[in-house]
Amino acid sequence: MTATLPNNLWNSPIIKQRLMMEATFDGDRGIPKKPHFWVLVPRADIKAGKVLLKNFDPNMLDREPHPDQQAFAERLQVALMKEAHFNGLWIVGWTHPPSTYGILTEQDNCWNRLIFIWLDRDGDPQYTLESELPVINIIAHGKDYYVGLAHEAHDSWREMYGEDVLKSDMMLRDDQQKKAVLESL
Repeated sequence: MTATLPNNLWNSPIIKQRLMMEATFDGDRGIPKKPHFWVLVPRADIKAGKVLLKNFDPNMLDREPHPDQQAFAERLQVALMKEAHFNGLWIVGWTHPPSTYGILTEQDNCWNRLIFIWLDRDGDPQYTLESELPVINIIAHGKDYYVGLAHEAHDSWREMYGEDVLKSDMMLRDDQQKKAVLESL
């Protein structure tokens, strides 16, 4: 089955709402002072294209993630799309920026939360994987580690929420299933 993702996925109000939810997520480090996100969204209409989606303008107080973080997000997205696309696509990026910027260290001067969200073939966000480990540890784990997590997460998701499960458990038609998924967001 091939993806039927819309070409203008990055303009979707559902995606932007989901990204704001991720940016304001109250994780282990508390509520972020700046509810910013910086993510790469693959172009659905061309295989190699990406769109950078962010909700801030870089300035002296608000900077983009460290170049090493940006490079890691790009490598991870390429690997996920190649090895774990599951007929959908992955949005990969960072939330929870630092209060101050300087030299990248273990937990300071870096964006503190890696996120990657899987969107099904219709462009609906289904689940988010995230890491709040120190950025040096995230990068040290490498992309293969996170691709492995994506496979595990997708297997779990498919067992609980996959199309076949929803249809058989709830006796839904295709149009009813899409409505139920959209209402759950």
